[in-house]
Amino acid sequence: MDWIAYYSSKEGQALYQDVILAKGNILKITCTPKERLFLPFLVTLYQLREHGTDKIPMAHDMLMTRRGYEQATDYWIARWKGSLLHSGSRILIGCGGIGMELLTVLESAASVDVVDLDAEMCAIAQYNVEQLFPEHAHKVTYHTQDLLEFLTNVAVPYDYILVDPDRREGDSRRISIDQYSPAVPQLMELLPKASKQWMIKLSPMVPMEELHGLEGNLLFIEGDGSLKEIVVTSLLQQWSMVSVVEKNVYIFDRPRVIGAPVFLGALSELGGKYLMIPTAAMRRAGYVDTLANVIGAQKTQYATSLLLTDQLPTKEQSIWLESYHILDAHPFHKKNIKSLLKQRGISKAVVKKRDFPMEPEEILRMCKIKQGGTHIFFFTTLGEDLVMLEVERVIFQ
Repeated sequence: MDWIAYYSSKEGQALYQDVILAKGNILKITCTPKERLFLPFLVTLYQLREHGTDKIPMAHDMLMTRRGYEQATDYWIARWKGSLLHSGSRILIGCGGIGMELLTVLESAASVDVVDLDAEMCAIAQYNVEQLFPEHAHKVTYHTQDLLEFLTNVAVPYDYILVDPDRREGDSRRISIDQYSPAVPQLMELLPKASKQWMIKLSPMVPMEELHGLEGNLLFIEGDGSLKEIVVTSLLQQWSMVSVVEKNVYIFDRPRVIGAPVFLGALSELGGKYLMIPTAAMRRAGYVDTLANVIGAQKTQYATSLLLTDQLPTKEQSIWLESYHILDAHPFHKKNIKSLLKQRGISKAVVKKRDFPMEPEEILRMCKIKQGGTHIFFFTTLGEDLVMLEVERVIFQ
């Protein structure tokens, strides 16, 4: 039995009522083992229907299909990418899954072709459109077909093409561009002939060395400080970073710079400075040196992502950084550090580390203190010296 047929059945409707009563909280729903297979799908439908005017899942972006769990694109990221399109565009969405990107472009598009080799994905996407945007359902044509074959036969170029190739061919988190289905190099050969404007969505774990040789620019999209997507696209003039925080979008489109000044001062000069840690997405995209130059920062070492500044970044720049005010700095000697903490009566502290040979757990055991409390100590390397920085977190309002 497929998911939509189950939803329409008497049993499915009864379980869906339980989902409504539980307000989509999957942990509060009691069901049989068989029903549990369908529960993620029903919770997804609940999220689609119950989130007001947006009508897109926000808290729950995954459902279960015959192949297993199907991950949907983050709603806010999909909506931002959809906003890049001009009204009245003729659009092709390849390997569109359950239809998240499709749902975010429907209102502005003149027509949309959806191509997916998986008939079940096309059926779910079509069902979502008909349930949520029935007034736009006539714009969409669904094709259960190999995308490479479809692209080969495009007679009239599209205004815009978005492809989210399948990533189930790889056995590890680092998925080579050749392991996608369709393979990214094959897509790159056909897309420019089918449209001047195109995007290929890739996993954030794709090997960076493989991306440098691709024709097209890279768009790194982060949310909550982590890298969500890497997009290869013809839409940009250079590499860019985008941070999507619900309705707020922050763009960092400075040209990439290799090389940043390194702090060569004494340990005693650190008091009063600010310690900056670029987000994981910034580090993954190789933008640390660029960011350092933009905010006027120095690196603690040549090959590091830790930055030092004399003043705080702007609120907009703070999107890309975790910021700390340095209260004091000490050379790292085991006896001296233990003695210092004991003299100050510190029995609990938040211990962090970067570019340091010991793990936080080892440091806590060495100092005979517990993790937690209000004190924050950051262990790192300054030049060639191991140091302990006492810091306080800077929160931008």
